[in-house]
Amino acid sequence: MATLKDIAREANTSESTVSRVLSGDQTFSVANETRSRILKIANRLNYRTSRRRQINQAQHIAKSIGVVQFWDKQVVEHWDQFFLSIRSGVERELTNLGLGSSQGIRMYYRNDSFIDINQLDGLIVIGEDAAFGPDVYASTQNVVFIDCQATIDKYDSVIIDYTKATREALNYLFGLGHREIGFIGGTQIVERANERVHAFESFMQERELLRPTNIYVADGWMVNDGYEMMKQAIQSKAMPTAFFIASDLLAIGAMKALNEVGMSIPDDVSIVGFNDIEMAQFISPPLTTIKVHTETMGKLAAKLLRDRLNGRDIPVTLTVSTQLVVRGTCSEVRSERAGVLG
Repeated sequence: MATLKDIAREANTSESTVSRVLSGDQTFSVANETRSRILKIANRLNYRTSRRRQINQAQHIAKSIGVVQFWDKQVVEHWDQFFLSIRSGVERELTNLGLGSSQGIRMYYRNDSFIDINQLDGLIVIGEDAAFGPDVYASTQNVVFIDCQATIDKYDSVIIDYTKATREALNYLFGLGHREIGFIGGTQIVERANERVHAFESFMQERELLRPTNIYVADGWMVNDGYEMMKQAIQSKAMPTAFFIASDLLAIGAMKALNEVGMSIPDDVSIVGFNDIEMAQFISPPLTTIKVHTETMGKLAAKLLRDRLNGRDIPVTLTVSTQLVVRGTCSEVRSERAGVLG
């Protein structure tokens, strides 16, 4: 059986160069002539590795890959890191698997034309939008959805369990003695956001603690939206002792509103966010939040697409676990407030 040493000797180069060429290392710079010579010798000597077979298959099948992302191209740099991290995972893994063609990965934004999308060999869709229905991509055989359950059975999905994650956050607050718990969330673009507010309502209803006046939902998902919704809550007659907030950006805005009126976090109000963006650990106090493994979701979607391109025709749905990350924005409810509320 041929070895790397055999190929290196015949190609008049180092074993490390042969190894990196045959592993498909996209970051390795080597002359095209050297790369070609190594591949020809490896083929002639019938050298095979599992990794190389995967790369060869992917490069042979995939001619063009598209990624659909539901935000406006003009504001992409300011959008929630949740989706940008997913996209980063997708791009890195597509490149690692050798699925990026010479034409590159085609990016589609919210307001782009999708007229040529059915000409692609594979498609990854990040998020969801009512305007992007099955009629748009019906002729595309290989589609993977991220953070959205595919509406057509033949496609793959990578999702998280929003209901389970919401209940984990609320159980934590409940364990700290909180009974008056508020919700802050958004609706724009992210239609799966409804799962969080529905899970919140269901959890609180089961315990006969649901107060519709403690639920605040606006169109946006940015810091200023959380700020404005918390200001509304502060002005209400019955301020909750804790809030579950549907994204970290909303939570950061809500915390600013509380700080402005001199309310202490977590002594007066406890906060649990959602996503665990990088900023969450650096604000003061550091944000307790539900961690979503966004980059992993993107990488898994790329691998599912690779499997599709290699012939798998059975649809797969992967559910990626979330974890509660406890930091500094939650504490036990104050005894005097618990007495009033209990």
